[in-house]
Amino acid sequence: MDTKGNLEELLQTLDGKELSYVQARSHCNDKKSAYVEAGLSRNWLYGKDEKRREYLDDIAQRLRIDTIFKAKQVLSNNAERAAEVLAEQLEDRRPSVSQKAAIKILEWNIGTPTQKTETKLSGQIETIHVTIEDDD
Repeated sequence: MDTKGNLEELLQTLDGKELSYVQARSHCNDKKSAYVEAGLSRNWLYGKDEKRREYLDDIAQRLRIDTIFKAKQVLSNNAERAAEVLAEQLEDRRPSVSQKAAIKILEWNIGTPTQKTETKLSGQIETIHVTIEDDD
């Protein structure tokens, strides 16, 4: 089944249960989580032939990508305004507000400060030697 058409049109061809599954699957990492979230049973999903299940998962993947793209567009379109709001907060009379704004601006421009961590490892270390030889 072809999923290369218009996403909205593809979604309109699904019945109610399939649409619920696709919407859930678009943000769930696995099929089980998706059919449970959609209020469907395992038998409902696996009662469909493999091509139909793949078709539903392909539409869900397209929906996921489309949603992420739209969200990034909204963020991109509002980045300048958000930066201006953050810069205005530097002038706030409340030290906690201006300090948080300053920290955010510094972290975005020069990065977060490094933190020391201690890690203890136990066990054996195995060394693997690899030799690459040219056929020339």
